[in-house]
Amino acid sequence: VLPSVCDPFFTTRPEGTGLGLAVAKRFVEQNGGRLEIESRPGTGTVVRIRLPATKEEPQDEGSASTTSGAAAG
Repeated sequence: VLPSVCDPFFTTRPEGTGLGLAVAKRFVEQNGGRLEIESRPGTGTVVRIRLPATKEEPQDEGSASTTSGAAAG
């Protein structure tokens, strides 16, 4: 079943929706990463999420997310 585990609505459980890994994979790939899954019968499964490391960019002084001591008005 490993090739199908990230397909939307694929599940092996009667109560599952099958969206968890599909959503996770989409989010990870949209952010430049990858989702890796390894499974060995009788041993277990490993899921790795690899995201690129980037330096935090400085915000512009006029950006709405910066705070200042001046009151708006």
